[in-house]
Amino acid sequence: MTPVSECSKPMLSVAGLSVTIGNPPVEAVREVGFSVDAGEIVGLAGESGSGKSVTTLALTRLVPHKANPFYGGCVTLSGSSDNLLIQPERDLRQIRGSKIGYIFQEPSASFNPVYTIQSHMMEILRIRGSSRKAAEKEIHSALEEVGISADPTHLKAWPGDFSGGMLQRTAIACALLGKPKLLIADEPTTALDTSTQKRIVELLKRLNRDRKMAILFISHDLGLLKEITSRILVMKEGRIVEEGPTEEILTNPRDAYTRTLIDSIPRLRL
Repeated sequence: MTPVSECSKPMLSVAGLSVTIGNPPVEAVREVGFSVDAGEIVGLAGESGSGKSVTTLALTRLVPHKANPFYGGCVTLSGSSDNLLIQPERDLRQIRGSKIGYIFQEPSASFNPVYTIQSHMMEILRIRGSSRKAAEKEIHSALEEVGISADPTHLKAWPGDFSGGMLQRTAIACALLGKPKLLIADEPTTALDTSTQKRIVELLKRLNRDRKMAILFISHDLGLLKEITSRILVMKEGRIVEEGPTEEILTNPRDAYTRTLIDSIPRLRL
């Protein structure tokens, strides 16, 4: 039987996270702390440049090396006291994908245009040691789960053959191959039209429900976060300035910056 203390631990715990980038160094993230529970959908809101993406990339030290990043603080996953910010790279490679999956704003950036969809997915599973037969089965299952039939037309397609929405669903399928407990979705609908955005949001909500998979959903759009999250963290200039239940944040914000974000939500005038 799992001890109560284990069950009560958050899926992800972040304490005092700071990230400096560039030369001379600039503090992009400043003493950020938050947690995400198992099966929870948490929103990370803020304008472009507020530090949202750097924060989520820093969780597994994915800030590009050319940015000369330096990390401080502590990031842990449930069941382990190891700080991901100081783990050896070989250990982090096992955590990325298998425990924490990522999907990004621009789906085409996740794919090499000269490799087929099947080749991309096979490579992910090859690195994780799956046999070809097992990999084929997992690929079919992941594609079907995001609503793409795993027929030869799709498997042998190039990334450029897919629409933006279909390619983003394929990127989600790639993230699912490792069966992560936490999915980080960084502005995953920004480049998509409104109807496609809705389909992606509904897909993520279903995956959260069916897989009990926690999601950290990053967006500058509080209206969108209202549709998918139960709790919101608001970032400004590298700091979290407000956090709380989604409904409370949207109806009774305490911080002036949060009120500014809410006032920017488009409203339909009849």
